[in-house]
Amino acid sequence: MTSIKWPDAATGSLSGMTTGLGGSLRTDPLATGQPAGVSPGARVTEEYKQANAGARRLRLGSSLAYGLDSALRRLSDTASAFAWPTEGIPFATNSRLAVLADARKADLAAGLPDAANYLQEDKYLSRGFAASTPTTLDPGTYAMKLGFGGKTEKLSIDVAEGDTNGDVLQAVADAVNASTLQVDASVRSQTGVNPLGYGPLGPGVIPTGSFLALSVNRTRAAEAPTLTDTSGHLAASLKLSATGTPLAPAAQDTHQLTSLSVARPTVYSTGGYDTNATTTLSAGTYTVDYAAGPASGSVYSGSVDIVIAAGDTWGEVLANMKSMLGSASPAMSAQLVPAKRVWDSTTDELHAVVDATGLQVALNDPKPGWRLSLSGGDNADASANILSAMGLNVTAQPGSDGRMVIDGRDQTRTPGAYIADQGRVTLDQSGTFGEMVPVSVLAPLDRMSQGLSDAVSAYNDLRGLLTKNADLLRSGLAEDFRKPVADRAGDLASLGLVEAGTGKLLWMNADTFVQALTSDPQGVRATLLGDGSATGLLPELAAKAQDALANGADSLLLPQSAFPERNPFLASPTPRTEAQLEKANQLLDLLDGGTAGEEKKKSLFEIYDSKKSGGLGPFPWETGSGLLRRKG
Repeated sequence: MTSIKWPDAATGSLSGMTTGLGGSLRTDPLATGQPAGVSPGARVTEEYKQANAGARRLRLGSSLAYGLDSALRRLSDTASAFAWPTEGIPFATNSRLAVLADARKADLAAGLPDAANYLQEDKYLSRGFAASTPTTLDPGTYAMKLGFGGKTEKLSIDVAEGDTNGDVLQAVADAVNASTLQVDASVRSQTGVNPLGYGPLGPGVIPTGSFLALSVNRTRAAEAPTLTDTSGHLAASLKLSATGTPLAPAAQDTHQLTSLSVARPTVYSTGGYDTNATTTLSAGTYTVDYAAGPASGSVYSGSVDIVIAAGDTWGEVLANMKSMLGSASPAMSAQLVPAKRVWDSTTDELHAVVDATGLQVALNDPKPGWRLSLSGGDNADASANILSAMGLNVTAQPGSDGRMVIDGRDQTRTPGAYIADQGRVTLDQSGTFGEMVPVSVLAPLDRMSQGLSDAVSAYNDLRGLLTKNADLLRSGLAEDFRKPVADRAGDLASLGLVEAGTGKLLWMNADTFVQALTSDPQGVRATLLGDGSATGLLPELAAKAQDALANGADSLLLPQSAFPERNPFLASPTPRTEAQLEKANQLLDLLDGGTAGEEKKKSLFEIYDSKKSGGLGPFPWETGSGLLRRKG
């Protein structure tokens, strides 16, 4: 039987068959211009694959980039979310883990201090009173002494005829809050208990009815205030009792939080100045007034004289103002800060923004409700004003109290550091959110297993995308993301994490993971999270994902220009069907049955060339082929 290579379906040409001298057929590599050992069919198939990949890149590029972006974000989120308990070992009964929704981690941080660092804010609670009942205290003025942080202040409380217990408690709270000491007082009430046997303020809170609470901010919780009588027996009648430090770990519970405002001090800022340039301020003495305290009245107030001499530089002016304003009151701080200024050339043709120095004046260590104001600023003849000239006549940041609703109780703090569960849960506020956000305290074992499973699933999703679309992506991406896993293969296997299948996906055996936590918790932690000397698996995967996201997921794809163009009208070199194979056999039978030798070859080319003059060709995809019609 004679075998002849017919035109390849992908090119429509007589690949692999040329005519040599004397009309003989040449099928050697030199005749086709191909390297030895590479068949024309393989070449055409490879060219088709490349062109087809280009078509897929054009068609699927955007959706693939979107899929990669989603997969990278999920890997980054799940790998970053895996957390280790702050106390005890993962399977111990005293071990806890705080869990916060990823969407709110930019606005709020939740933590669990160990037992030695529980930060109880409520330091003293009075006995409970019926708020509407008339007080048993005699009318008059009562004097008390409040102490905190090595300082003391005298408080004066007036009790009028007919005042109720609620009136007296509020009067004491107002006097404490009006002092300069960092002690907060509030009147609260507790009327019942929950199914666990204690009221909404937590275990150990004895009072029922209305009572006075003396508290400090969490950042000062290592100290306790004192409140004693100096005239009368008002403090004694309150029967203040110290709160105890919880002994048990944080309760497994969910705390509901809403962040209404962020704590920010009042800040004044100047523009930026060239410290070597001569000041444009007129020489003279400028008087600046300041006041700090609540809206009801200033607690600190005074004035500062700032002297400007002829020829002073801006650097000297700023340094002088920093010294005078920063030392005027404990409620006010001043510092030099980096700033920007506009530089103009001497011809006013060139302009640029350059580095400079500015002055920042801020309210220092404020109590809730306190603000700072600067006023005045005129020189002796009121011909110039230093505050308006330097931009200090308006606040750069007016100031606000931190305010959160935690488990139904509205709390105000400066700074924005809060607690829940009697100091066993810490909450640090950095943003606001109007909706209720849950912070859950869990026994960590199940959470850790689920967290690791989520990270493994995210890794496998990304690897699947990278391997299945390797022809459209930068070379070696799949292996680059696999490297952190491959480098730790032995350690991961002891944790129940092994690669499986041709795709090298990661599989997790939860039972083995729990056994590893029981036998070697620190080894598990070092492998997954690192130990200070080496980076762990999850931080490395998260970093890789974050780097890729920073560059953009579309940067992982090869550019469209990397692919050859493909004629969309050409057929693909796909395997032939049974019917196509039968037609090929019929054609070969017909050729073998004709005249032999040169006549057979001549007929072949005459029939092939007849297509150019309107005739019918011998090829399987040309309907009505003369050869096939005669055969059947």
